[in-house]
Amino acid sequence: MSENVKLGMKQRALEGSWNGGVIFGYDSIGKELVINKEVAEVVKQIFTLYSQGKGLKAIANQLNKNGYRTKRDRHFSINGMATILDNPVYNGKISWLKVENWDKKRRRGRNDNPILVEGQHEAIINDELWSLVQSRRKSKSFRQRQSNEPFLLSSILRCPDCGQGMVPSITTYTLSDGTKRKHRYYVCSDFHNKGSAECKANSVMMLKTLCFNV
Repeated sequence: MSENVKLGMKQRALEGSWNGGVIFGYDSIGKELVINKEVAEVVKQIFTLYSQGKGLKAIANQLNKNGYRTKRDRHFSINGMATILDNPVYNGKISWLKVENWDKKRRRGRNDNPILVEGQHEAIINDELWSLVQSRRKSKSFRQRQSNEPFLLSSILRCPDCGQGMVPSITTYTLSDGTKRKHRYYVCSDFHNKGSAECKANSVMMLKTLCFNV
């Protein structure tokens, strides 16, 4: 029965049909995606701001301050922005089987050749804007910086205002002699992911500062 369900969903995807689920900017009516015109304007705003050089956190913070909320009535976050910007549904496509054997492998079962076909639904984002945003998403200049720096207190520190965990953050600046100085500190995770509309940074500086030459 499980295999039959999977085959049926795969066939629907190949036909450009939506297989269900909640997606910002659309309403699901009779298993079909229908544009929610009011919310779709927010989606267009997200793509436009990103194409103009705004970062994920800056966009999330702006939306939160303007009173916009997700379909689950929550604040927008960095991850939420990335999910929207990477979703081909907004460009009128249907993507399926990005992850194989989700029940066993989760995200480790990433499929390098997922289904991607023209959907039966109406696009919110045109090809030009979609291509511009995807080009920026793939650019090394705008990738989120990853750090292997040890932050031993991440699971211990809590924000004094909201009680959420503190997460690592790094700021790098260049001195007059060309030396780069790196400050490591902890900030509120809600502030880090959703901006000042959610909470304050409440930064806690690490005692050790690293220096290195370029």
